[in-house]
Parts: sequence; C-alpha cells; structure tokens
Amino acid sequence: MSAKEAKSRIKINKLLENSGWRFFDSQEGLANISLEPNVKLTQTQVDAWGNDFETSSSGFIDFLLLDGNGFPFLVLENYEPHIAVDPTWAIKTLGDACKAILTGRFGTALHESDYVADGIPVINPKNIVDGQILREGAKAVSLETRDRLQEFTVRQNDIVIGRRGEMGRCAVVTAEMNGWLHISAHRGRRFRLNVDAISA
Repeated sequence: MSAKEAKSRIKINKLLENSGWRFFDSQEGLANISLEPNVKLTQTQVDAWGNDFETSSSGFIDFLLLDGNGFPFLVLENYEPHIAVDPTWAIKTLGDACKAILTGRFGTALHESDYVADGIPVINPKNIVDGQILREGAKAVSLETRDRLQEFTVRQNDIVIGRRGEMGRCAVVTAEMNGWLHISAHRGRRFRLNVDAISA
C-alpha cells in the first residue's frame, strides 16, 4: 500500500470514528464497521498499526458499514478515479445510462484447443491497460467459435470492466473491436450504453 493511500485510509478511519462508527466492540456498542474479508479489528491491532497502515498486508479494501441489526448498510470504497472528474458533468444512474448490464462469460467456456493464431480477439482483463483495450497479446478464436458465443461479443461504445485484481480497470470498445469476444475467468462486467440518454 502506498503512503498516499495509507494516509487516505487513516483519514477515512478518523472521519468514521468521529461520526460514531466503530471498528471494534466498545461500551458504546458492537462494532459496526467490517473490513474485507469480514474481519473485525481489535483494539490491540489498531494500537499496533498506529499510523503506519502501509505496513498492513491485507484488509482495508472496502469499509462495510453495518446497521443496528448487524446487516450490511453501505460499502465505502477508498478509490481515486484515474481521470479528472469535471464537477459540471451531469450525474446519471446506470439505469439511465445503460441499455444493458451484461456479465462476461466464464473463461472455462473456452479451452486451449479453441484458440487460433489469427482470428477474433478475446478480451481479458489483462488486455485492459490504462483505459484502453490492447490487441497485442490478446488470444484469438475462430469465427465459428465466436459465433457459438455470440451473446458475449462486444459492440462499439460498450464499457468492459474487470471485477477482480486491479480495481478500476476498464475501457471503451471502439468501432474496430465490434464482434470481439469478452471472456473473463471472474465474470467481468460489460455496460451497453444508451448514448442518447448520456448526451441528453
């Protein structure tokens, strides 16, 4: 964890505690913050870490806030966008912005024997780099295999994202990528945009 990210998490911790949220059981009540993977902290752990959260090797990915009954209430993600967000941009819900939210096919739908030297590229999370889909290094399948998995082909302006590994990895499908396959071992997501709604 970088020093910048560690400082950000410390700030979030203090804001949560000042607002009455608790990382561990106390006289005020039971812990109502859970950290991935659902492990409650102890006072000893917090004291041991001090301000050096960058030395922690696990946890601190998501803050899961719990309601009075101990049920999940809100997920707080410590994430900084990779692009500058213009405050004048309109806010749209996914329901307004997307025609469909699709799940990528499991990687087991393809076997090593399905890949060919020159064919239809297959998009995997590793092919999404710095907001772009890279053709170089992508595996390929025959036209027949692509047609068998037609529902997992991408279209121009689709947004593909990875759900595991490096969070925030995403890219927009360009015109020359129409018909490529989106296959992910962890069911990556694909957003089919409603361009008219976004531009309105």
